[in-house]
Amino acid sequence: MRPININDLNNAQQDVEHIAEIATSSATTATDRLGRSKQTISGLIASAAVSVESAAEVVLAGIGYTPPVSYSGGLSLTSRTQTVEYLGQVYAPKASNLPFTTSGEFETAKFRLLAGVTGADLGTSGGAALVGFAQPSGVQRTVQDRLRDTVSVKDFGAKGDGDDTVAIQAAFDSANAKTVTFPPGRYKISQPIYISKACTVLMQGSASTIECLSWGKPAFILNGIADVRFSGALRVEYLGIRTNPNVKPSSTDARIQAEYDAVSVGNYRILCAAIYARLQCDRLSIDELSVRGMFAGLSIAGKATDALSDPDDITIGNMIFDTVDWGLLVGGGFKKITIGSIKAKNVTCISGDPSHAIYIGPRSAGVMNGFFSLGSLDVDGCAVVADSDAQLNQGDAFSIRSTTHAWIGSVKVRNSQAIGNTRNDASLRIDSLWADLLEYKAGAGGASQSFALSVQSGSKISVGHVDVIARLRCDGLITMSVFQGSGANSAMRMDGGRVRLATAANPGTVGRFTSGADYQFTNLDMVFDADISSTLGDADRYALYFNGAVTGAPIIINPSIKGTKRLCTFSNKPDHFMQVDPNRYYSGSDANTVFSTSGEYRISFMSFQRTPTSLPAGVASAPWHGNNTIQTANTGATTISNLPRGVDGQKYLLIQGDANTTVSHAPGLIVLKGAASLQPSQWKWIEFIRVSGVMYETQHG
Repeated sequence: MRPININDLNNAQQDVEHIAEIATSSATTATDRLGRSKQTISGLIASAAVSVESAAEVVLAGIGYTPPVSYSGGLSLTSRTQTVEYLGQVYAPKASNLPFTTSGEFETAKFRLLAGVTGADLGTSGGAALVGFAQPSGVQRTVQDRLRDTVSVKDFGAKGDGDDTVAIQAAFDSANAKTVTFPPGRYKISQPIYISKACTVLMQGSASTIECLSWGKPAFILNGIADVRFSGALRVEYLGIRTNPNVKPSSTDARIQAEYDAVSVGNYRILCAAIYARLQCDRLSIDELSVRGMFAGLSIAGKATDALSDPDDITIGNMIFDTVDWGLLVGGGFKKITIGSIKAKNVTCISGDPSHAIYIGPRSAGVMNGFFSLGSLDVDGCAVVADSDAQLNQGDAFSIRSTTHAWIGSVKVRNSQAIGNTRNDASLRIDSLWADLLEYKAGAGGASQSFALSVQSGSKISVGHVDVIARLRCDGLITMSVFQGSGANSAMRMDGGRVRLATAANPGTVGRFTSGADYQFTNLDMVFDADISSTLGDADRYALYFNGAVTGAPIIINPSIKGTKRLCTFSNKPDHFMQVDPNRYYSGSDANTVFSTSGEYRISFMSFQRTPTSLPAGVASAPWHGNNTIQTANTGATTISNLPRGVDGQKYLLIQGDANTTVSHAPGLIVLKGAASLQPSQWKWIEFIRVSGVMYETQHG
């Protein structure tokens, strides 16, 4: 210690007295000879006590307790997190005694000593019950109670290094399983996981995967359980050999066996899905479902016969399918399904049936599904090909039946044989459709018929914009077409786009409609890489074919064709309607073959032809055949006495391309202004308007 130099003994005496006061005084401060206040030893001790007490209060608050109050009689204690201080110790009331009011004497039996909780105590299985947890709402709970809101499959022994079925099922069956968590890992199961109550299934990270070890069984089963949510990315895989799964499985779990027993013979394949949801699984929510190798991705099984138990409000973010027969499989009914997107590749058939990325099955007559909404459908590979020349069965990107309202924002299909179909009174709207299809051969060794997009049995499809490349190869068969319609009240509408038949020979047709009620095509460009085969029947050598069994009036507005001469035939459908630009709708030298000659033609022309149609020499009756400008080419004197066909209200132009043609005034057929025939020298062109089947001259020159 450095010595103190004192020159004045009086000062030294005062300093000694000041030191003594600091050491012995009960006051917290003392004043030295220079008038400065110094903290005494008693003051230092008091400050330290305050700091310790403050620190203790911070610790208590951090684990959910309130700051202690001095014990006295009359304190109202209602919560286990309240604390009191008694004889320097901090106590909390025991939960079993709450609520109570303190008496004058400290009742040890009603309190527990917080100072006595050690790290060893907290490390025991009941340690979490000793620590409080304060919700933002103010509700007081213990940490143990809070942690039981979520259980991890690893809490029950799942390790990811073997069959984890028993451990995972135990997690879902636990009493407090409000959220069941799958930490990152690969979990193998040999039996389905049965979900028996509302919960959240939380898949943590992109590496959380369920691997099914047994073929023909679902990964998860829900039977009439509402409010189940799969949060995060659920990935389900089967890596074994895929066979026809239409065999009834078995289980030692009575609940699962009951689900197997409820499936009718011949439909067991619907069980082989990542998620099998049955009956009223209302508000089923899936953030993302990725499935590889299973028969189906999501299977929804309602009742086909009534809508009383149809699940409602099924919401799915994204679904990704790889190597499946069916992606989304609905084998019953639903009230509302909403999906963000579906991506599917390698949709292959192993069961002998057509493969589908989306399949919504039929229901009993008069029973319909509700609303189906899908943002986008992207399918890469949906086909079943035996070899390059033979076709086993057709794969459709979608097949939608018995659905009142279905909407798909965009459809993209490639490396597939077909786009899709609707049946059983279903109604589907597609905003945009793009497809590049594989060759589909018909004829010897091939299929009996093929349609890339079809409406059947009273169903309807409406497409906003279409862009399709089809490779239909029609070897001696007359029923190959891109679009098809059949069945009473069936309907199809295309609002614009392009269809290309990219086949070197015998390409089939763009559309073939044998029955139905409402077909409308607007601004549709039809391109043929090869002319329609002359080996086809006459009625089938047209881009669009409408059979007389079509009950409605087909409407075609502003079409165009390229690569073939024949646009359409209506097969004695006098009530059809066409609005065409004659300078756009065909690219052939012989305009007379653009339309079939059977039936009357209600054609509204948007302009006169820039290139007139040539009338054969010596013809006295000049039918319009879908044209509105005809030019004569008579080498000898010829009189035209009739201009049949045409549409009432439509104007027509007759041009004299020679000096040999007379136009006869023939009331009831042709009415000329002068009520007299026009000789060759009296006219070069005549404009007519058709009224009640009669051609009336409006002007000539």
